[in-house]
Amino acid sequence: MRFVDLFQSDDIILDHPADTGPAVLEAVSTHLSARSGADMETIRAALTIREDVGSTAINHGVAIPHARLGCVTAPAATFMRLARPIDFDALDGHPVDLVFAMIWPAMPKEHSLIGLAELCRLLREPPLLHWLREAASPREARMLLCCTAEIIAARDARTRQRVPARFSRPQPMPA
Repeated sequence: MRFVDLFQSDDIILDHPADTGPAVLEAVSTHLSARSGADMETIRAALTIREDVGSTAINHGVAIPHARLGCVTAPAATFMRLARPIDFDALDGHPVDLVFAMIWPAMPKEHSLIGLAELCRLLREPPLLHWLREAASPREARMLLCCTAEIIAARDARTRQRVPARFSRPQPMPA
């Protein structure tokens, strides 16, 4: 399952009025609870504990609050664009307005790492962040995420087809 497959249009919330980090965590926990069936307070507590370890703001106005929970049997995710950027203790000092929150089953840990890595690869595409900030609807935001994931997959496939120079047959040395 690809990371973008976790999102349906119902999992995308645009222009949410949350104006503090705790308010964001509460809002995403409420959504993830409805989506997963897990207790909202359990989710909020897990996300809060993760934030206490270190901010999940990853620069350029993006945060990725996440947690692994024993009470969850399948991953769930939500994307929230905030009405106004807020302080989220980002290393680059920029306020956050794009929040990708997710919960994963406690085991195996590799699945959550793969999902986070895929999301980070998506977010390294600068045009995507701009487009997500401009999206007019949840459906449009989901389409942008899916199309960007397809572009990255196609680019990766082309790269894998090329033989890197370090693996090519060595050329004889000139005499």
